[in-house]
Amino acid sequence: MVDIGILKKCKRKVNGFEVVFDMFKPRKLFEIKNLEKLSEYLDIDKNTLENYIRDPLKNKPDFNNSLKMSILLNIPLHPEYIYFWKDISSQDFIYLLNYLKEKAKIFI
Repeated sequence: MVDIGILKKCKRKVNGFEVVFDMFKPRKLFEIKNLEKLSEYLDIDKNTLENYIRDPLKNKPDFNNSLKMSILLNIPLHPEYIYFWKDISSQDFIYLLNYLKEKAKIFI
């Protein structure tokens, strides 16, 4: 069960955390800045958190960690715990992709 104290903590932001994506490097070589700080903030083991970041398809967070990351980092739940993907139309999916293409910030 997820601690309700997480909701209080979500107003604080962790500063300095960044994953530096380089399309010319494999994920295993991406630079992760301040992973220790983020690990402490999320109360998730540093190695576990690094595995989530480096190989998200192979290393899926359990529901509690996914919910914790979603609340504290203001990010969507892991797709493993969102059951409505099959319910959207192809047009909605294309709209989502176009929206992300226009609005998402990707640091390379």
